[in-house]
Amino acid sequence: MKKGRFASSPTPPPTPPPAATPAQSAPAPSSSGTGGQPSGGKGFGAAFRALVERKFRELSKTQRWQGISEAKRRAEARRRGAGEMSRRLERQTGKRPAASTVTRNASKGSTPKGADQQQIDRQAAIDRAGGIKQFAAKAKISAHQARRWRDTGGPIHTSETIVINFNVTGDLQHGQRSENEPETLDVDKHLIDQLTLDGADADDFIEAYAADDIDAQKEILGEQIATQILSDWNGDITRIFTVRTIITLSIG
Repeated sequence: MKKGRFASSPTPPPTPPPAATPAQSAPAPSSSGTGGQPSGGKGFGAAFRALVERKFRELSKTQRWQGISEAKRRAEARRRGAGEMSRRLERQTGKRPAASTVTRNASKGSTPKGADQQQIDRQAAIDRAGGIKQFAAKAKISAHQARRWRDTGGPIHTSETIVINFNVTGDLQHGQRSENEPETLDVDKHLIDQLTLDGADADDFIEAYAADDIDAQKEILGEQIATQILSDWNGDITRIFTVRTIITLSIG
């Protein structure tokens, strides 16, 4: 089993990641736009928030809206997002719900009747990336492949495995060696290594990477680091690695 390598420096360098690494998550939307909830995750509510945030980013780049207050831009993004989601649901179900119905379903986290939530989740990943072209570029696939994945699902990647080179910091939780020994926690460990993923694990990570979903990237990295790298350290003790900061990251 491959061993992880803790870097000699206990803390990450203060400089930001290079341009080739994934960007950090955007600030959470304000309460005037999506109720202050994060735009990541699955479900209809998360998909609607991702669409509204995409509309907000697009509005903010246009000259017409740059002089308008953020509250008004977010209100307009919410209106446009509700309209776009209505049209998407019409393509799926044959019926176009009212914008008020869309926002009500989103607030309840309830998928509209007849809609394919998995397809909605895939479209949300593309919304978080900024569009088909941006998603395809980060996932290293063609725009045609991205559209096919959005519409029909299946694997994102075309190779059997992917290799993730990572430089992260996190907290390492050690399980008990004996009944009387408490669990311990090593805080702010700096770990540099690589992981190999295939199948659904590879798809999940590529989706999170292409969508700039940093929280999902951290969760997957932590689980895989514990499984692939730390599982055999000092015997069969349970290890849990919680990624706190991604310093650099690349996919081979």
